[in-house]
Amino acid sequence: MMKVIVDENLLDNEYIAIRTEGFEEFRKILEKYTPEYVEKEMKEQLTEYQSKSPQKDKWKKFVNDIQKLWMTKTIIPEEKLKLITIPTTIVLGDHDGVALEHGIQMFRLINKSSFCVLPATTHYVFNERPELINKIALEFFKK
Repeated sequence: MMKVIVDENLLDNEYIAIRTEGFEEFRKILEKYTPEYVEKEMKEQLTEYQSKSPQKDKWKKFVNDIQKLWMTKTIIPEEKLKLITIPTTIVLGDHDGVALEHGIQMFRLINKSSFCVLPATTHYVFNERPELINKIALEFFKK
């Protein structure tokens, strides 16, 4: 995803200039993440994806599609969040790419919601700590 952001110049250059260091080095690192690189250097991750996907041969399309999804800014108006009336659990990792403040805001706006921050996890908690997310899901569905 970061490769697409940099390649297509979807950056807040002013923010980067003021608040980051080493961005040019980071940009150079991203240049190598092509489908060819994934095939050659990320075989374990690719094999895992292909073992679970019903469309194993379409992984390049998946990577492109998911990057487009991540690049699309989605804003759910507060009025819409307030309309959610079913029990909802918002789960973030303590090292998640989603800002903790964003999760807290959703928690405050959605009636009957609960909020959970999982330790030592990123946005990929299902792979990192499946036993933990399963426990949370089972507790949620017991209510």
